Amino acid sequence: MELVSLPPQVKEFLDTILFPHFKTRISDDEHKEVIEKVLECIRDLAEEMGPASIADHMEWIVATIESLLDKTATCQSRKGDMDNEGPEEGDDSEDS
Repeated sequence: MELVSLPPQVKEFLDTILFPHFKTRISDDEHKEVIEKVLECIRDLAEEMGPASIADHMEWIVATIESLLDKTATCQSRKGDMDNEGPEEGDDSEDS
């Protein structure tokens, strides 16, 4: 499969603005919904513009997905996990 090259302005935008923003969101954000949206944007980008749009960033994309699968991503190891445990404690008080 041959990659169709992107116009230089598009590649520059992806490399200097869009992917650095994606990387910041994924590394810093604690909300799983934000991470989900970033990954959806990357998927949409690949679908709309072809694989050349993400080819230079595949190593980072794969590492990010691996950290999510290993449950070591920022959104899985901080406050977000404690939020999911809260409602379970509330259920015990209703039984009394």
